[in-house]
Amino acid sequence: MSAAHQGQDIIFSWIRPARIDGDPWKLAEIPLSEIAERYLVKVFSGATVLRDVKVSVPNWGYEAAMIAQDAAAGQCEVQIAQISDSLGRGCIASKALLFNAYG
Repeated sequence: MSAAHQGQDIIFSWIRPARIDGDPWKLAEIPLSEIAERYLVKVFSGATVLRDVKVSVPNWGYEAAMIAQDAAAGQCEVQIAQISDSLGRGCIASKALLFNAYG
């Protein structure tokens, strides 16, 4: 998973994970073996979930307005997991972020 600033927004992107043994987030992109491509994205501050969204593409923008609404400050963590109709939620990829008072 990568994160890049685009103005005040943070854009996260990732490669669809494999559903095999080993580290599913380290492999090259593989064909979709699901009916639909879906991911669960969660933003945490400690154990508190600040935001919980589902997306259908391997990227998501944490917009400045969302960051302000969530009052994201200090150390936060973004977690992403693929959702499967047959297997449920897959392995979690995570990235720690440090927010100051301005995002």
